[in-house]
Amino acid sequence: VIAHMTDYRHLRALESSALPADRPWRELPVTLTGNMERYVWSFDGLTLREHSQWMIEQGENIRMRISNDTMMHHPLHLHGHFFRVLNGQGNLSPLKHTVNVPPMGEVVIEFSATENLDWLFHCHNQYHMKTGMNRVVSYESSSVFDDRIEREIQPYKRWFSRSELASHNSFTELDYRIGDERHEFVFQIDADFDDTYELDASYSYHLSRLLSAFVGVETREHHHDSSHSKAIAGINLTLPLLVESEWRVDDHGEFRLELDSDLQLSRRLGFHWRWNTEEEYRYALRYQLSKQLSLSLGTDSEYGDGFGLHYLF
Repeated sequence: VIAHMTDYRHLRALESSALPADRPWRELPVTLTGNMERYVWSFDGLTLREHSQWMIEQGENIRMRISNDTMMHHPLHLHGHFFRVLNGQGNLSPLKHTVNVPPMGEVVIEFSATENLDWLFHCHNQYHMKTGMNRVVSYESSSVFDDRIEREIQPYKRWFSRSELASHNSFTELDYRIGDERHEFVFQIDADFDDTYELDASYSYHLSRLLSAFVGVETREHHHDSSHSKAIAGINLTLPLLVESEWRVDDHGEFRLELDSDLQLSRRLGFHWRWNTEEEYRYALRYQLSKQLSLSLGTDSEYGDGFGLHYLF
């Protein structure tokens, strides 16, 4: 990212940009939120489909305090208005229509509500906008925004899939997921090449970026001598250091905690680990050949040592 495109400290207006002092003020705090893994971007934890409008009134001064809770830059654009960016220049704060909010940063903008009708406010990263990081700023007394227009500007039913395939000499594992901003269906299977497999199918509802609840079924067969299926339910919670935790109970009342994470050791070398309270574990070193393909070397409590390929698609 080019520094002069994201640091506005040295910009100054040629004349005063101060807003009229005799007008009422309206504060609009905005938090930029999202999930890079699930392709979900939003304001205040809600996508356009979940919350479409912010209301203002003509004649007000609007102050938006924008906080970025994500790890990506978001250049935000307001249609139909110029706003002043508060950058320490006082009355000479510069006027802009697009402002970048850096990762974990904050920007304050102000503008006079001198227009009418409805205007779009959105991230200029197009896939962020398409997946929910936009709102309609509507003037209360003149808005024509209705259900028909809302349907037109909302994205089509957007379901994204993401999958992982690990093919080793000792076992094969497939993890397939498809979902939107709240709902996700997960299908996981791993098997050796003889007589052992584990299959999980579940539905999750994402309450926030870090927390989801799920229900599903699990089927296992180990060496032809033990086969069973059971219903499962629980929560997935992202812990500090991006450790993923699964807290679940089955229809026999048995509880299980599972932890896993991916650690980036260098630009191309990573380490994946998984462990649960049933004393099952998997550890693997992965050397990245491309964004999607890696060489993998590891061990599994059920399938033993192995090597092969890990593929993202």
